[in-house]
Amino acid sequence: MIARTLYLAAAAAGGSATSQFPEFFQQYLQRLGGHADQAAIQAARIRDAAAAEKLSLQAYLDSFLNSQISAHRRQGEILQVELGEADRLRQSLESLTQSPVWQRPFLMASQAETDILQAAATAYQPAVPITPEGFIYAGIGALMAIILLRSLRSIPSLFRRKAPQ
Repeated sequence: MIARTLYLAAAAAGGSATSQFPEFFQQYLQRLGGHADQAAIQAARIRDAAAAEKLSLQAYLDSFLNSQISAHRRQGEILQVELGEADRLRQSLESLTQSPVWQRPFLMASQAETDILQAAATAYQPAVPITPEGFIYAGIGALMAIILLRSLRSIPSLFRRKAPQ
């Protein structure tokens, strides 16, 4: 009876914990999307400025990067970073939104933007998982918790009392 209760509690805790991933993932995607949108706006402004000067984007950047004035060179470096960031964020967003459900935790772990991830974690509010994806993650978490508990119970020294000497 105690073992069954322990397994139920472990399954409920594991399922509750992992069922939160889809909601956290969604909140992360919203923040990532906002950053990607803003970066795309900045990149478009840079391209528009190059076009207004009747220069290719690279020629426009080179005009800053090859300047004798250090402030202009620094501005060229900033423009390059902004363009690269816009591409990186767009690619990350596309990769995450087009990935299958089972790949999302792994892709998020390998591609997460640390500052965006921290902001999402800080503002995160748990949600009730009523989506199929939430139920899948809950089931996986419950199963993982039961397997972990069984593994721990198979180590006799953890659960058996030693005889008094």
